Amino acid sequence: MLTPKRLPLPQLSGDWKVDGPALLRALSDYFLLLETKGSLTITEATIDSSTIGATSATTGKFTTVQSTVATGTAPLVVASTTKVTNLNVDQVDGGDWAAPGTIGSGTPNTGAFTTLSASGLISANGGQVAFPATQSASADANTLDDYEEGTWTPGISFGGGTTGITYNGATSGSYTKIGNRVFFCGLLVLTNKGSSAGAALITGLPFAAANNNNNWSPVSLYPAVAVTYANMMIARCEINTTTITLSEVTEAGAVSALADTDFANTSQLMFSGHYRV
Repeated sequence: MLTPKRLPLPQLSGDWKVDGPALLRALSDYFLLLETKGSLTITEATIDSSTIGATSATTGKFTTVQSTVATGTAPLVVASTTKVTNLNVDQVDGGDWAAPGTIGSGTPNTGAFTTLSASGLISANGGQVAFPATQSASADANTLDDYEEGTWTPGISFGGGTTGITYNGATSGSYTKIGNRVFFCGLLVLTNKGSSAGAALITGLPFAAANNNNNWSPVSLYPAVAVTYANMMIARCEINTTTITLSEVTEAGAVSALADTDFANTSQLMFSGHYRV
């Protein structure tokens, strides 16, 4: 076994180019200590990649770095969170991004954001803006936090009771909720007014009206069939409930509640309105 020798060499200045095979042959007999100023280029030689950066040489420049590890193993691990200038990638988290087009102009055409801000016009070219099924309420007066369209089934009660009341299948209602405002309409068709007695209420609004004194919202009514009243029929949404109060008012201004005695087994009512929730 050869004993390694340290050969004293003169300091090399300038740029040197060493033939790889020749250098490797020399290294098979000796360990060389080269002190250089300038650059040293080794051609046609193989370098053990496992030692790059293993000691003090932690910085290097490469024209191309290619990883051969299989999918499932990260080819690059970065500890720093500092932004890399001029970093160009083909995919972000497995998704292809169109460049330099805007988000959605290529692939992918969907995105999830916690907050998305725009200084100009936001256009819904697809014609739809979706809100979650459960409202994410906002206290900001300028934030639209809900939109919903749906149906509801109106009913009627007398004195709070509904004993024996039945309806025609045409009985139905629909609504649109925009933010804190609910717009609704409905058709009520009785086939039997039942035996309950007392003040009449339309029941079943899709949301409870806000519990505020400024939220007594009037309702438009059309007594289509078999409803009696004095001079004028009026109605309003009751706050903090899902009901509509039905009343009559005389020309003298006297207001009283409509009751079971004002309805028949074939009574019909059409109505619409809106209220705050």
